[in-house]
Order: sequence, then structure tokens, then C-alpha cells
Amino acid sequence: MKQIIQNYRTGELQMVVVPEPSGKSDMLTVQTVASLVSVGTEKAMIDVAKKSLLGKAVSFQFAT
Repeated sequence: MKQIIQNYRTGELQMVVVPEPSGKSDMLTVQTVASLVSVGTEKAMIDVAKKSLLGKAVSFQFAT
């Protein structure tokens, strides 16, 4: 299964292959046929990732 991950320090995006979730007797597994990535959200996260630790704290303070 492919998954997009983002390094929060650098904003770098990577597509990695991860193991399929293991099925458990009381859970349901759904096969995804198509998926989208919200480019606006990813861009916002990259912008935050480029900020200093203080800048990140300030941006999250005003976002909530």
C-alpha cells in the first residue's frame, strides 16, 4: 500500500510503501479505489514546516 508522508521539520513529501493493515475479527477492511491529496493543505503544512519553532507555535496559536 502506498502512503504519502511529510517531514514536519523540512516540509519534504515522500511516497512510501507501507504494509497493508492487518485484519482483526471485529474490524472491517475497505479497499480504496481512488484517493486525492489536498494540495492546499499540503502547501500550508510546508509553509509551517519552514518556520522556526517559535513561528510554528505562533501560527498554531492563531489557527485555533
